[in-house]
Amino acid sequence: MDLPAPHGCGLMMSMSAESKFAGPPAWPPAQELVDGIINEINADPVDLLSAVAGTGAGEAHYLKMLSPQYVRTLKELEQILAARCPRKPSEVRVLEIGSFLGVLCFALRKVGFQVTAQDIPEFQNNPRLQERYRRADIECVGVNLKRRHFPYPDAHFDFVIMCETLEHLNFNPLPAIKEINRVMKPGGLLYLTVPNQLSAGNRLKLLRGETIQASVGQFYEQLDLSLNMIVGLHWREYSKADLYALLEPMGFAVRHHYFYQDDKRHRYKRLKFSFKDVLGEFFPSLRPVHVLLAEKVAEDKHVFGETDALS
Repeated sequence: MDLPAPHGCGLMMSMSAESKFAGPPAWPPAQELVDGIINEINADPVDLLSAVAGTGAGEAHYLKMLSPQYVRTLKELEQILAARCPRKPSEVRVLEIGSFLGVLCFALRKVGFQVTAQDIPEFQNNPRLQERYRRADIECVGVNLKRRHFPYPDAHFDFVIMCETLEHLNFNPLPAIKEINRVMKPGGLLYLTVPNQLSAGNRLKLLRGETIQASVGQFYEQLDLSLNMIVGLHWREYSKADLYALLEPMGFAVRHHYFYQDDKRHRYKRLKFSFKDVLGEFFPSLRPVHVLLAEKVAEDKHVFGETDALS
């Protein structure tokens, strides 16, 4: 079913749940972009929570682990933005919420988009990270989503990215979703990835009597600043139905959704595979990650109360 084009990015997308995003190639190779940016970061480490620069060994390990996800995300963003936002990149404003070290932000800026990198103040106030963003002409903004207000005018952004961030919120996310709606242009697009609460891995954990959210041990780790875990806990993961219930009443229409897992078939050949990965191969809804694209179709009109219990 074809959908009417929005006012902002000109979206025309099929509702096929498992099809990939379509669009003509236009950018430098995603792997090349990601590798170059990660190499630049590793050559001059940030060490987000340190007052002075260190080796950045932990961040380098984390970036290496996330590299395939950055590449996949960039490929999809290329297809979406090239096909659905026909304007020049320099005319398109992009906000990334939960930008961390800025790999996606730097890549999008290299392509020519106007980019705002938003994360918690504890990260964004790092002078080495600020200087890196300044040199790239990327706006760097520190925002605690719990504070409920984003420092941007209404209808400011064409595209909002929120990858692997929603699960880290240990508070009611509705006011943050409302703010995302407010700062997006009519017809703007929200690209969201979040862990699947109903994944095979989580179901197997429950069968073994294990928790699928933040553990008590992680509570201690979060308060140990040497571990850099202040926002690393998964407080709440989501089902597909949860995501629709979260977004659609707040002015968004979900235009595309699919379940994703890394391609691990090369492991099967060596008989080194995980049962959860095999289940995900045959049953997509058991895969560990949601990938969702939503369009802003209305202004959110909810009026939320604020009490000490919620702050």
